[in-house]
Amino acid sequence: MQVANLWRAGGFQPTGEEVLTGTAWGMNCTGVMLLSRDTKAYSQIIFGNGIGSYRDLPDAAPSAPRELSVLPMFGWMVGVTHDWNKQLSSNFTYAVNRLDNTAFQRRDDVHETTYLAANLIYNPLERVRVGVEYLYGTRENINGDTGLAHRLQASFIFDLP
Repeated sequence: MQVANLWRAGGFQPTGEEVLTGTAWGMNCTGVMLLSRDTKAYSQIIFGNGIGSYRDLPDAAPSAPRELSVLPMFGWMVGVTHDWNKQLSSNFTYAVNRLDNTAFQRRDDVHETTYLAANLIYNPLERVRVGVEYLYGTRENINGDTGLAHRLQASFIFDLP
């Protein structure tokens, strides 16, 4: 188990005017548990105000014409890593993130995202790994519009000595 926190100043500059700032904070709680010799589970809970960028979401938004609001965010993630044998392994992950939006944000700004990923990684040599991963994500905007995405990606990793 691990717990971390963050305190920082953040801000933005709307249309070339003065910079609007606010104080951001967050907590990140993570854990890993060995389920068997070949399988481990992991989890994360993250929450705070103005920490969305750590989950690819906005940190702040206008709360009035000349006021900034750092956005409260809550997210969680669970996953499992499994070694099938000495050369094959997989990772399965599911995550959810939700922002508390302001009334002054655009209605097509993000409100909630989900993410599901599964991969297979082949380790043919000591420092070489090749993998393929499927990702599925959803997005819900403030106005209730939703969308989804499918992605297939491949990777080639060479670890330098």
